[in-house]
Amino acid sequence: MKYTPIIMLILCFAWFGFTRKEQKLIIKSPLAVDTINTISGTFSSYYFTGIDGLGNISTDSINVAEFYPSAVSNQTTSTVSAGDVILNTSTKLDYDGTLLRYFQNTSSSVSMKPLSWNVQGSTYIPAFTYSFTPLYPEFNPGVLPDTSTKSSGITISLGTVTNPDPTLFICTARLTQNSGAIQTIKTINQTAINNTSVFFSASDLSAFNINEDIDIIITLQNYKYATVGTQNFAFITSHYYRKQSYLK
Repeated sequence: MKYTPIIMLILCFAWFGFTRKEQKLIIKSPLAVDTINTISGTFSSYYFTGIDGLGNISTDSINVAEFYPSAVSNQTTSTVSAGDVILNTSTKLDYDGTLLRYFQNTSSSVSMKPLSWNVQGSTYIPAFTYSFTPLYPEFNPGVLPDTSTKSSGITISLGTVTNPDPTLFICTARLTQNSGAIQTIKTINQTAINNTSVFFSASDLSAFNINEDIDIIITLQNYKYATVGTQNFAFITSHYYRKQSYLK
């Protein structure tokens, strides 16, 4: 069985950070696969870190939730309302009727540790509260290249990843150009948490233009599961890094 999580902010970053539109597109995009669990909903907490070519850093965070009419093995299914969704007892998430998901409408008023999700319930989803202290996976983005050579290919080496969850940890690398119009993505080896690396060959980069910037986007995701009654839910804590690099 497969569960493909939707791999999405309020504050507008500096130009090298993640804009709200980009964040929503990221979260709508399936970037990883859980081959074990079927679920009735997901609760996702995201950190975003952007690094420009000069080493300047911007950060932000957001929380998202979505629910399904029955237990599913992938997120191509339709989503449903679960009544009000409240985070950390006071922050009510907004329901987006177009994307059919709940979004935290502000990143500054909610602590990302610990997290307490309260769902008031609907026909499909029971009312419940679930609290936990999340682990946010991290690595040193300074190891990502400032410049890359298309003809030689690009090796992305992460070095040591801290806070990987033993339940399920998934890591992907994506290269984009022209605001995502050109992109390629690969999953980094999940069994070797430290000193992980992935290689993008010249063939992988065939559509990319030289003498222009590219974005290197690293996604680190931890998964935790909880059963409420007869329903299984996924709690995902993610860290997205974007480094601007010059492609020669």
